[in-house]
Amino acid sequence: MVLGDRPEGAFLGRAQALQFATLRKQPDGSWAIVEPAKDILEKSLK
Repeated sequence: MVLGDRPEGAFLGRAQALQFATLRKQPDGSWAIVEPAKDILEKSLK
């Protein structure tokens, strides 16, 4: 596993499925899963 910044276009791995979770910290300190915006997902995968 490689940690840290990766150059644009660098190979990250291979899989048959990708799961992506977006978390938001709540005022009480807990975390909530939120549905990410489509454009954020597209930017992350390009």
